[in-house]
Amino acid sequence: MALRPTPGRLLCIAGLFLAPAALAGCAPTPPPAAPQPRIAATAEDYQTLIDAVERTLQDYFFTIDLIDRREGLIETLPLTGMGWGEPWRRDAATQWDLAESTLQTIYRQVQVRIVPDAGDAYSLRVRVAVSRASRPGPRITNVSQAYGLFQLNRGLRAEPRTEEVRRMWEPVPLGEDRTLAMFIRRDIEAAFVKLKAQPGG
Repeated sequence: MALRPTPGRLLCIAGLFLAPAALAGCAPTPPPAAPQPRIAATAEDYQTLIDAVERTLQDYFFTIDLIDRREGLIETLPLTGMGWGEPWRRDAATQWDLAESTLQTIYRQVQVRIVPDAGDAYSLRVRVAVSRASRPGPRITNVSQAYGLFQLNRGLRAEPRTEEVRRMWEPVPLGEDRTLAMFIRRDIEAAFVKLKAQPGG
């Protein structure tokens, strides 16, 4: 039986053909690595600078995984990239990033290093690592398998996996997001200035 060409079906078919072509034509050129200017922070401002990093990363909805004050290192857990239906999020620096993370599972993980510089100053080094999920989707071939997707205990049951299968499920590194790193660094500086200006800062 032939399917009737309803407007909804025609729109879906057009999207399947137009979306890849549009994305392929607007892939951005990664910006060059920006210089890391110093921040006028003394030893007494060190904790304020760490607080500014924490606050900024939380504003971007990243979950902080590690804070090493001795080494000046702050790292986050990988965050799934925002999609078109999440306008309140800020981790997609360009329209290309937004489209990419909408069409597939993209992760971003931030690493911030606070490096002592000459005199009473520090340099901020922000790195955003990007990776893509490699986990294969479920293959549904019968009604029983489809029903199993809605069974909670089935989803929680651990299955033995070989080392080869584990490697297949590991995220695939895609490089760095220099644009987002630049935005995060700018916002850390602004948060630092704001915290320092507060009474007792």
